[in-house]
Amino acid sequence: AINMARSYPDTYLGLCQINNAMLFDAVQRTRQNTTLYTNKAIQACKDYLIAYPEDDFAIFLLARIHIIVAQDQMKLNQSPLQSIESAHNWIKQSQNKENSISAVWTRALLHTIKASHDLKNGLLNDEEINQAIALYKKSVFFAPDQVYLLNDLIHAYALQAELFLSLI
Repeated sequence: AINMARSYPDTYLGLCQINNAMLFDAVQRTRQNTTLYTNKAIQACKDYLIAYPEDDFAIFLLARIHIIVAQDQMKLNQSPLQSIESAHNWIKQSQNKENSISAVWTRALLHTIKASHDLKNGLLNDEEINQAIALYKKSVFFAPDQVYLLNDLIHAYALQAELFLSLI
């Protein structure tokens, strides 16, 4: 696939998506090869962006890879700040921040990971989680049949409840 991608740049996007899925599975379930999948996914997306530098889908996919890495770092009690900043920087490169499911969902995920990090560190600010909830609601409007969006919205509400309980 890598050799084919050199002749057909679109193949790099497929490699990025596959390694992103493998990374997500590794972080959520297997705990195997997270660094390998992270590096392969990032490299494949960057290789794709050489041919199509303004492709928002690939840009948001790169941001989501960094969000997944931040989630993993939090699970391992490591600082996710560099990964969060990388995700934020990729999102800033996009021309489309409002009009696609990928754009809105990725921004919601970023606000959620920031809120999780803040809450874990005793920062009781509801701005990030409120922004995440608003964006998840908007993403459900774009794709009401996608169950993962509802799951993410429920997770954001759970964070909001955790924040509320910590204030009591």
